[in-house]
Amino acid sequence: MNKIIKKTIGFSLLELVIVIAIVGIMVLIASPMFRESQNKVILEGAQASLIGSLEEARSRALTGVGENVDEIHGIYIDYSTNEIYSCKGTVADWPSNGCLPVMLEENISLIKENAADPDIKIIEFERLSGKTSQETVTLRNDLTGEEIETEIDENGFIEI
Repeated sequence: MNKIIKKTIGFSLLELVIVIAIVGIMVLIASPMFRESQNKVILEGAQASLIGSLEEARSRALTGVGENVDEIHGIYIDYSTNEIYSCKGTVADWPSNGCLPVMLEENISLIKENAADPDIKIIEFERLSGKTSQETVTLRNDLTGEEIETEIDENGFIEI
């Protein structure tokens, strides 16, 4: 008598349940790390936008680009509305004239160094020298509470 051995192809239900459970555990372990890195990228992206605007304003001031010699290049920061503008022209006209907004994610806040400081901070770069007053701009991710500082020294150089 010949016995026919039937070969089974595929996975049993138990094997599939075990694999799905292992994948589920891996997802649970990895998701907080992914969320944390995503929040950090959002904060670093906001800092990159700020630095890009600062570098552009300083570069324009260094090259003397502008319609007249009285034109100022700089950054206008409004802590009360949580807005940053890249500006040129006359400071008295900022931010309504000669300014472009710097886009920040909705969960990013500007933090004043001291609560007593004014709600408006203006960082002006001197024409042809690029010098400015020493400043620090702090950004905070409201979801995580993490903060990141951008420092501008008196020569207009930016440090992170």
